[in-house]
Amino acid sequence: MCFKELNQMVIPIFYDVDPSDVRKQTGEFGEGFEKTCKGKSDDHKERWIRALTEVANLAGEDSRNWSDEANMIEKIAKDVLNKLMTSSNDFGDFVGITAHLEKLNSVLSLESEEVRMVGIVRASGIGKSTIGRALYSQLSGRFHHHAFVSYT
Repeated sequence: MCFKELNQMVIPIFYDVDPSDVRKQTGEFGEGFEKTCKGKSDDHKERWIRALTEVANLAGEDSRNWSDEANMIEKIAKDVLNKLMTSSNDFGDFVGITAHLEKLNSVLSLESEEVRMVGIVRASGIGKSTIGRALYSQLSGRFHHHAFVSYT
């Protein structure tokens, strides 16, 4: 399938449709599928059948299992965010960086909902920007709005 060849993530969301109907092209979904396939080649239809079967076999969300649509949407959004916003470990090999990050994290009170701004001031050439970038990379995914500014 295309998503496998391109190494893409697929999160199926079955909205008012039984995943089994998608998998087997039955029920109202099957009727709609047949109308869509009218005039298409058998090869084209077979590719779609394989794709639908494979996608319907993936773990996803079924709206019929949720009593509150808003909660379902919130869960899906959080799942997507967690999959897309992974913290970077680009700075893991820098000697001593972990100690600096731990010290900064201990004073940031990240459980608070208030705005945070971090300033690192010292003599030039000691790695302030590197420490700042590492902290930003580690924490920025937790916030709706974030920016990194470095003055050299």
